[in-house]
Amino acid sequence: PRDSAPRVTSPAADEGSMQQTINELTDFYTSLQRQHSELVAKFQAQEVEIIRLKERVKVLEDKDGVTGDKSVDDAPIKGRSSYEGEAPTERISSDSEEIARVLTSMDAVTVLAGEANKKKLQEQIDAQVARELEEQQEREDMRMNEQIARDAEVARIHAEEEIQAMIDSLDKSNETVAKYLQEYQQFASDLSLEKKIELISDLVKYQDHYKKVYKFSTS
Repeated sequence: PRDSAPRVTSPAADEGSMQQTINELTDFYTSLQRQHSELVAKFQAQEVEIIRLKERVKVLEDKDGVTGDKSVDDAPIKGRSSYEGEAPTERISSDSEEIARVLTSMDAVTVLAGEANKKKLQEQIDAQVARELEEQQEREDMRMNEQIARDAEVARIHAEEEIQAMIDSLDKSNETVAKYLQEYQQFASDLSLEKKIELISDLVKYQDHYKKVYKFSTS
């Protein structure tokens, strides 16, 4: 009987509002996917930078170790004289020249030692800066991962709320809608967010089509 059929209030307005909601939800989901892809690309680039910094630290540390070994091996042996075995008179006659050579050598060693220490200090500073940059990068990666997780959770909650609003708008008295909605709810936990949007959108479209047919048949 005609009186038992569900009453529809402003079907054109309901249809337009629901279609707009579907479009907005689809656009939002697409935007979320694009943002996620951009964040993943940035994360991968930062991972490459971390690896490069680690390699730089290792090279500087290895170089620092080699420099230390050479400085020990090249240390002058005190007390050695190039005049061992010479006669005392010959050594006495060359004392002034020997003193001059020793003083000159000491000055050269002092200069070289100063340059070596300066170079070693610079390498230590470079290694420390590289380690600090690496630690800073790791902290930034951790912060970004936490932000991605928070954004994804907020987006998921928002999408679930939109889907639930679409479900609430469905006409449960329509047997076909009620049947497919029941099946959807049984498997909803195993469906991806994108699949949920697709299925509920199909139900909304079916309901809108049903309303048009019903309106035409009763006019």
